Amino acid sequence: MNFRCSIFGASWFAFTAVLSACGESSSSNLMLEVGTGTSRFETIEEGEVVDLTRGSQGGWHIWVSFRVTGLMADNAAITLTRQLASEEEPESVSRVPARFDPEDSEGRRAALGWPSVVVAPECKVGELMRFHAVMELQGREVTSERFFELGPGNFPPPSCETP
Repeated sequence: MNFRCSIFGASWFAFTAVLSACGESSSSNLMLEVGTGTSRFETIEEGEVVDLTRGSQGGWHIWVSFRVTGLMADNAAITLTRQLASEEEPESVSRVPARFDPEDSEGRRAALGWPSVVVAPECKVGELMRFHAVMELQGREVTSERFFELGPGNFPPPSCETP
């Protein structure tokens, strides 16, 4: 193990330890919502089109954002799963170190702009996909799930070539 990896591992351990110590909810009505957006939280309605974004390194991703109600902590670890709704391919799982903005006028807090990378997106455009988010806090699990259609975005991937 090199020095950089050990520093990252120690930092992640410290981050998750702080989460478990300080991640209190203000009441029993802790809620989580998975959505999209980079400058503001955007709700994903069931079946809505969510566009791909072409990244600066040539790949494609979907911008994912989270919104919580009833969370006093500024940080939370969220497990995000993305998969075709048909489950034809393995799911993609990410552990997102979410940092939440201050509460809005309705008591909600948002963590914006996590890039969920879509590998080989050319044959997934137009397909129904699923986001499933899980936040664990003080032995409690809060979840959110959305189904959406993957759109091509402004710079779509090349056409799908099926064998």
